[in-house]
Order: sequence, then structure tokens, then C-alpha cells
Amino acid sequence: MGDWEKARYRNMKKNYEELLALANLPKESGSEQAQKPATAPGEASTPGQHSRRKLGLRRKETEVKVYSLRERRGRTYQEVRKPQDDDYLYCEKCEKYIIDSCATHGPPTFVKDTVVEKGHPNRAALTLPPGLRIRQSGIPEAGLGVWNEASDLPRGLNFGPYEGHVTEDEEEANSGYCWQITKGRNRYEYVDGEDESQSNWMRYVNCARHDEEQNLVAFQYRGQVFYRTCQVVRPGCELLVWYGDEYGQELGIISGRNWK
Repeated sequence: MGDWEKARYRNMKKNYEELLALANLPKESGSEQAQKPATAPGEASTPGQHSRRKLGLRRKETEVKVYSLRERRGRTYQEVRKPQDDDYLYCEKCEKYIIDSCATHGPPTFVKDTVVEKGHPNRAALTLPPGLRIRQSGIPEAGLGVWNEASDLPRGLNFGPYEGHVTEDEEEANSGYCWQITKGRNRYEYVDGEDESQSNWMRYVNCARHDEEQNLVAFQYRGQVFYRTCQVVRPGCELLVWYGDEYGQELGIISGRNWK
């Protein structure tokens, strides 16, 4: 038995004797009884083994605590992004601007294009949604146009986005199929739909000549251009677009349109 264990044994014996005296219990004879630590029934343990067992229990407690901490689910905190100017949609029924969804009428409807891979030589015409048709425009010398050939298109339908070659070079964006997109203060992008292999059917929609024939509004939404029906489009009617007031201001167009 080492010196440390001998000293520990003497201390344990002394403490045991003092506890017996305080409790006024009969003293058991024999040094073996004084040094006996508490053990599980049917198990024998030396002082060294008892010490190692207590140390092992402490280690287990520490391990359990560490494991418990690792099991806790982390929390992710995210800053709420302030809405930008082009984060807003418009509810035609309420005639109010909204974020994502109208509290009364729900989220707006976006009509999806027919999926066609870019690069197909006739991609623009093939992306046409069901119910629409491309044929000669009713506007003289306007070329082709887009017509509704199915049921009524209600107010508030959204088409898009307008697709084409995107560039920041204003000189490249000189075709009649180009829309300007505001990216920030004095920063612009241009989406040019002249190339039919890169654009979609929206390139064929002509501009309205006056208020009475306009049934689509062009607007910028999250960095892209969309068209929204601003009145019911009956079967047999051509889709004709003009700038919304907000988008017209972004484009630098003065309100109070003077169409020919």
C-alpha cells in the first residue's frame, strides 16, 4: 500500500469513528469494517477501486453534460430585409400595392411559359402559354402580335418574366424589343428580346396606341419585367401593353402620355 493510500485510509477510519461517536452507535471491531466504503450488493471494492469508480462516475457525468449540450438545436437568426421598390405587386381588385400576397384576395397569379430550352431557333414562339396565339397584329404595320384565343383573361394575371439577352451596355440595347431594368441609383440593365432563340413570346406583344386599347401593364418586379392584365381580355382580343406609372417613372417617361 502506498503512502497516499495509507494516509487516506487513516483519514477514512478517523472520520468513521467520529461519525459513530456522534450517532451514539456501537463501534464495530476490526480495521476492515472502518475502511469499508459503500459498495453495490454482491460487490467488493478496495479503497483504490472505490476512488477510481468515483472518478469514473464524475467523468460520466461530465460526458453526459457535454453530450447534452451538443444535442441542443441551434437557432438561426436572420435579418428582415427591407422591401425594395420592385418588391411590390399590385392587386387590381383592391387597387393597392402589396408584398407577396393580398390580405383579401390572396397571392397574385403568375402564368408560366411553355418550357423550351434557350438556343432553339423558334424558342420565342414556342414558349407561348396555352390559350394564346401569335398572328398578324391589328395595329397597321406592327407585324405580328399576341391574341387571346381561349376564355376570358381576368384582371390581375401576371405574365413573365420578359426574357432575352441581358446587358449593361446601353449602346447594345438599341432594338425595338428592349426593356430597361433599374438596378439601383443610376445603375441599369437592359433585356433585349430581339434574338428569338434567347427571348420568349412576350417580344411579340405590341404597345397600345391609347388608353382604350391597353389591356396589359408592364412593371418591374424583383429585377425583371412582367406584364399584368389591367382589364378583362376577351377571346379574340389582342394583348397590348404600356408602361405602368411607377415603371414609367423609373424609365424617365413623363406621365400624361401623348400616343399617336
